[in-house]
Amino acid sequence: MSEVYQVIYSGKLQPYADESRLVMLFSEKFKLGQEKAQRLIKGGRPITLKKDLDLDKALKYQESLEKLGMVITIDPDPDLIAAEPSELTLDIYSGGDDETTEVLDQSEIHRARCPKCGSGNMQLGICQDCGIVASKFLAAQARGDAADSANEEVRQDDPYTPPEADLEEPGEGGLVGPRSVSVGRGFSWVVEGWGFFKESPIAWMIALVLWGVVNVLLAMVPFVGAIAVTLLAPTLVAGFMVGCREQEEGESFSPSHLFAGFSHNAGQTILVGLFYMIISGAIVITMMVSVFGSLESVFPQVGELQAAAGMAVTTPMIASFAVGMLAFLLLLMAYLFAPALAALDDLSAWQAMKMSFMGCLKNLLPLTLYSIFALLLFLLNGLFMLLSPVSVVLAGALFGLGLLILFPVQIGAIYSAYTDIYYD
Repeated sequence: MSEVYQVIYSGKLQPYADESRLVMLFSEKFKLGQEKAQRLIKGGRPITLKKDLDLDKALKYQESLEKLGMVITIDPDPDLIAAEPSELTLDIYSGGDDETTEVLDQSEIHRARCPKCGSGNMQLGICQDCGIVASKFLAAQARGDAADSANEEVRQDDPYTPPEADLEEPGEGGLVGPRSVSVGRGFSWVVEGWGFFKESPIAWMIALVLWGVVNVLLAMVPFVGAIAVTLLAPTLVAGFMVGCREQEEGESFSPSHLFAGFSHNAGQTILVGLFYMIISGAIVITMMVSVFGSLESVFPQVGELQAAAGMAVTTPMIASFAVGMLAFLLLLMAYLFAPALAALDDLSAWQAMKMSFMGCLKNLLPLTLYSIFALLLFLLNGLFMLLSPVSVVLAGALFGLGLLILFPVQIGAIYSAYTDIYYD
């Protein structure tokens, strides 16, 4: 059986690449929307673009995409000697069921510069002045940087040394956060969340309705149902995160993504739900004991308790409520990104919650800005329902439709925040 190869975009661009022009060309030539192309190119993580190719076809993919400025590897890496440059100027890309081959106009290719000598005399990725193969030179540099970081001496005397293929799947090894981001990103997350929704609005709405139906059916089971809703919530949210990642990689969102979390480290996402349930239950019980315990000690007689009800509301109850709300806020910080971290980065439940908490702690201002915008959107939706000059039934239907739009936007915004905070 002949060897098959896959073409992998490393998530990095050539030094000479013009990002905005690359997005435009990639979108036009490969029949993708510009937003999808932008997320794929600027995602910063390895993405498999094509699988099950013979070597000749894989090399054509690599050659064609590297002309555009992308750093492309082939898996498994063929042990090749640098060949004579071919005269091919073909872009090959699978835009659907049928493979399409398009002639790439040379005037559209960004004029490359040699990464070693800076010469603009590049043809098919080979410098005609110093003779290096650009992609192999860059790969050799990358290996050298990795070796230096590990305190190893690696000599890169031969720029034609075959590069080692980057075998990382999307997201693996790319987790660098949590890191702080600018305050303005809080608004950008909402905008990017809208971008996820508008690519597949019907699919998102159907998935959200299914989520509601699942929760209602589970809640109908006495006692166990309410527990199941809490335990499974992070796994179902993780499914939405998987869907967002696939959208980011150029795929389409589908209602089935609601259940995708069950095939992505589901045991740990369920544990996230268990930890949330235990901690939130402990907070509620502590609040109740604090309030009623203090009232009993201060007002042992029922009559006195009734007479001093006003004072009771302003002292121990308010203090206990404030402390409880603070505790819930801290718990929410530990919960917010935990489903994504557990499902997409294979972290344990406890690690995911700690990472989520630290990510929120480092980004309180952008998260506050995001929360304000999100709250305003929900308030505007409710205000529209109240002021709408239509029947109550129709106004309620419009309110529900607004929620079917707003919830997916918020889910997409959380995914954007996750990639912003935990990936470079």
